[in-house]
Amino acid sequence: MIKVQSIGPNESLSLDPREPGFAYGMAIFESIKVAQGRVYFWSRHWRRFCNSIAKYFSYHCSESDEHSILSALAPLAVDYGPDDFILKLSFMMRAEGPCVFLYGRPLFPRPSLVSLCIQTDHPIDEASVLRGEKTHNYFENIWLQRSAQATGYTDYLRVNRAGQVCETTTANCFFMRDGKVVTAAATSGIIPGVIRECLMEIMGFETSELRLEALHSIEGGFLTNVAVGILPIDRIEGFSDGGSVQFDSVMHPLVKEATDQLKIIASTEATDLDTL
Repeated sequence: MIKVQSIGPNESLSLDPREPGFAYGMAIFESIKVAQGRVYFWSRHWRRFCNSIAKYFSYHCSESDEHSILSALAPLAVDYGPDDFILKLSFMMRAEGPCVFLYGRPLFPRPSLVSLCIQTDHPIDEASVLRGEKTHNYFENIWLQRSAQATGYTDYLRVNRAGQVCETTTANCFFMRDGKVVTAAATSGIIPGVIRECLMEIMGFETSELRLEALHSIEGGFLTNVAVGILPIDRIEGFSDGGSVQFDSVMHPLVKEATDQLKIIASTEATDLDTL
């Protein structure tokens, strides 16, 4: 059975640096939004979390494991106070057995203007053994995001080794084209997020192979992750010819419809902390 260890906002953790979870990043994580006393999309997050754990650690989470984590969540949320936050689950296989660390972080400020810069120097490896997984090997993503922000951009827009437009360092991307909304396929090397999954189900959005030159003809786009939900893209720069494209994505009817539909499904897939 998984050992659950909660880490409150004023608490710390001692971890042997020789453990694989620390030394090599051999750990799986999930980020889950907790807002207004509710946990959003728990079942979807738990399913992905369990699938990754089974794939890489050959441990199969049980109903008892889920119950133990949920039982620890409610008092932890009280410790974090009334503000909304991101709940983090981290799974490590420690010397004493499987362990999940339960902790939180504040929500990052939502940017008022989203500008992306195309990044081709460090492509996503669509053949990686870790393709599509949320592991603690996140150094590359965070380093690239900080590099983009240091030069005045919200984030980089990344491509894979095949030259397909994929995602940013921390969010999935959707683009409007010919009256449709498309996103990169999971096989492109992206980390398929829960919000992406919801939108594809409720809105019928499709996957498509998109090349950089096609960005000149799109009508707009938006980013998705659990922290921001849907975040319209205002500008993309960094084309090889020095050009850029600008949009009024926030006013696009498909963005508005997707935002409205996401609010509905989020409400239906939210769990009150009081019921845990």
